[in-house]
Amino acid sequence: MAPNPCNPIRSHSRIYRHSLQSLRSGLVAELTSVLETQLNSAIEAAVTPAVEAALAPLSSMLDGIRSTAEEQGRLMDAFEHDKCDYSDRIVALEETVARLSSENQQLKDKTDDLESRSRRCNLRIVGIPEKMERGDPVGFMTGFSRSVAKKRALFLDIKRRLSEKKVKFSLRFPARLFLEHAGERLTFDSYEDAQRWFDRHF
Repeated sequence: MAPNPCNPIRSHSRIYRHSLQSLRSGLVAELTSVLETQLNSAIEAAVTPAVEAALAPLSSMLDGIRSTAEEQGRLMDAFEHDKCDYSDRIVALEETVARLSSENQQLKDKTDDLESRSRRCNLRIVGIPEKMERGDPVGFMTGFSRSVAKKRALFLDIKRRLSEKKVKFSLRFPARLFLEHAGERLTFDSYEDAQRWFDRHF
């Protein structure tokens, strides 16, 4: 079979078309890439300022919120520190108050004890003849104390009535009632006399 002289031309033609298609595809791709890049740049250039302008107030607000939160955090830390410090101080003060109260009570007890001892040591009975104790001063004083206590107990009711009327009075040893009323000072050796005076004036 004889060779076809047109085959080389057709072959070159196909190669040429293929090259043109490849070149066109490459140009299209490159052009597309350039256009996309330029479009993105244009969009970014146009949109970014608007977005930044829109977000500026929000950014400022967020900065303010962040600053406020940080300040509140510092205040809370300071508060916690001060609270612990105050708590320690309160505990120390409570301990001091308790100690001082205990010491004060001890001093009061000692004072009362010393006063009682002083009164026992300095006891002087007026109006009793000498040697009435008959050699037994302890027994004598015991009986004497009971007698005085009974006499003083008789004044309890009149003392209560005088207190209700806001009348100043004092029951002095052994059993004598002193009172002040309307600028006058009165003395009663018996509760009967005191009650009669009270009934007359109230």
